[in-house]
Amino acid sequence: MTGRITDVPGIGKALEKEFAKLSVFTLEDMATLAPRAYDDRREERTLRSTTIENPTITCRVTITGHSAFSSKKGRVIKVSAMDDDGTSLDILCFNRPYLENMLKIGTEWYINATVQRVRYQYQTASFEIKKTKEEAGLGRILPIYPLAGNLTQKIMRKAAQYSLLNIDREEFIPENIKREEGLLDRFTALKEIHYPTNEKMLQVARRTLAFTELFLMELKELR
Repeated sequence: MTGRITDVPGIGKALEKEFAKLSVFTLEDMATLAPRAYDDRREERTLRSTTIENPTITCRVTITGHSAFSSKKGRVIKVSAMDDDGTSLDILCFNRPYLENMLKIGTEWYINATVQRVRYQYQTASFEIKKTKEEAGLGRILPIYPLAGNLTQKIMRKAAQYSLLNIDREEFIPENIKREEGLLDRFTALKEIHYPTNEKMLQVARRTLAFTELFLMELKELR
């Protein structure tokens, strides 16, 4: 018997209602919820790597300064940083005053951001910043899930990781058929759907789960 989504640490009754909007009630539901897209962070992208078509970065930066200015949204903290190529970036922190104390001058962080050039200067107001490469997801393909209400990608990823560790690992496809069709075991397929190793493994995982669904439908009709 699979557990409830509220078994995930930190998910209570309020978030349970938000998950229900996505038809996620159990850990099994979460484990089988396919991401709507992926964020490929396998390779480091510095500011010089950005283009109009792909204005995102995932790289290490060093904090070089702080300043502030007023806007219609209130006081804005501007954190100056520099990537490993020596290119500077202004990180605009709207409604995040705590970042001024957290991002101390001289410290190194890993940032994932969508940037733009304003008067020859790179800026971002849409970013995630983490202390370690692992926390930033550098070197991985990260899932992007459908959201509802107060759900965030951080909450969804936590729920997915917990669910994958705690669902039943029952196999439905006989081993000989999996070998003949070049399929993965179901648990590996689910892991690859959420956190694919590469594009090829993602395709095999999708094919495995689609085959499993059809197999179970045919099995049900025969009974």
